[in-house]
This record gives sequence, C-alpha cells and structure tokens, in this order.
Amino acid sequence: MFSDIRQGRSIVSCRLAATSLCRVTSSRRTALPASLGVSLGLLTLMSTLTAQEPPPVRPRTIRTQQVMSEALGGVRTFGLLLPPDYDRSARRYPVLYLLHGSGQRHSTWGRRTLLDRTTGAIVVMPDMDRARYVIGEGRVDARAEAFITTELADFIDRNYRTLTTRDGRAIAGLSIGGFGAMLLGLRHADRFGAIGAFSAPLDAAGELAPLSELPPAAVPPLLFVGCGVADSLLPSSRRFAARLDERGIAHRYEQGPGGHTWEAWDWQLRSFLEMLNWA
Repeated sequence: MFSDIRQGRSIVSCRLAATSLCRVTSSRRTALPASLGVSLGLLTLMSTLTAQEPPPVRPRTIRTQQVMSEALGGVRTFGLLLPPDYDRSARRYPVLYLLHGSGQRHSTWGRRTLLDRTTGAIVVMPDMDRARYVIGEGRVDARAEAFITTELADFIDRNYRTLTTRDGRAIAGLSIGGFGAMLLGLRHADRFGAIGAFSAPLDAAGELAPLSELPPAAVPPLLFVGCGVADSLLPSSRRFAARLDERGIAHRYEQGPGGHTWEAWDWQLRSFLEMLNWA
C-alpha cells in the first residue's frame, strides 16, 4: 500500500516538473539555466535506471490449468503453484503432488501454509472429481493411477523446469487422498521419493494394504503418517505406523490437535514440508 502511494506521488511530482519546464521555455524562449539542465539530466538518469530494474516478483497464486487425459477420457483440471522466483531463474525445481479428499476440489489446498512453505518447489494439485483414487475393496483405480503417475507427471516434466529424478518428486494427500497417495506412491516407488498421508484410512482395504504394494527389492521412499487425536481414523494411522516399525521401515509419525478437519491437516502439511526441506 505504502509503495503504491509513494509511486503515485512520484508520478505527480514528475508531471508538475514537466509543466513548469514547459512554461519556462515557452515564456522566455532562451537556453535553460544550468541548474535546470542538471535537474533535467538527473530526471533522465533516474528514468533510465528505473527502466533497467528487474520486474517485481508476482504474488504467489494457484493457477488453474487443464490437460487432456486419455486414461480418464477427457480434459482434466489441476492447480499449479510455481516458486516465486520461477520466471526470474533458470534452475530446476522438485515437484510435490497433492491429492484432495472426498467431496473436495483441488482448491482445498489453497492455504497459507502451502503458499509460504513451498517456495522452493512446484506444487501440482489434480482435481479428481470426488476422489477417484481407489475402487471397491480399496483397490487402486487404474485410470486414476495412469493419469496421476504417468500422464500428469509427464506433462509437468515436459512443460516446466522440474527435477525428473525420484528424489525430486513427492506425493501426499489428506483423508482418502492420503490413502491414494500412499497406495500410488508405494506402487511407483521408483518415481516418488517421499509420501505423506494426512488423516488417512490406511488399513481401509485390510491390514497394511498399501504396504503390500511395495516391491520387495525397492528402497522405501521417505514416509510421513499423521493424524489428529480427535479423528476417528487415529487407530488406523497408529496401526500403520506400528507395522512400519515392525518391518524396520523408516518413517515419521505424528499425532496432534484436531479431528478430521483443517485444524489437523494444516500442521500435518507443515510437518511433511519440513521433512522434505524443499523451501
């Protein structure tokens, strides 16, 4: 606000100076005084310097984009959040894929925590029409799997400056989106180096269903599991974390305030981003 006001005053001042100079030259029709010439030269120099300054950083906002999906048979919508310096640099960035919960849209992720703590990454938020990550008995939906892990990921890599290595990709989600993220992340452990499940029904398809998707020879990604202490899904998260301990799989488990709401999802997102350390 203050910068706008100062800029407005500067513009007005320049306009007044220009009017005064016109009056002087039109009334006397003589050479400009030396002091006036110096002032005019300074104004010209200031104008040149201002024109050479780099453009200001744009406010960070989630852009709504679309991509064609053969797997899902139509145009799909996704949210895209670019680093604040993306247009001013030539570097490549890691990519975080976030899956929303049932009845939500990609816009649910538009929280201050995400905007402030992912400045060093590209964030992609597919809109999945009421969370079509899994089908009956917790089995993965092959069409959603192909779209998220192949079509969308390849589209992002082709069109943006991404790190295309396993360690340059992470996937996370909340509620059923967290189940989908864990399931898809473990099924494609060669593509995702970190997985986060926030308040997710991790044993919805039976005991440790997502872990059964991890290839025996695969090196597990970094795993984060969290849940609010007032959430009915807390026992599921605890059981999953306990089985990870039994199998000697490194992970980060946290429980804290909140139920199945953003009161809990916000701090889980923050903890997961701290684990990634991409900011």
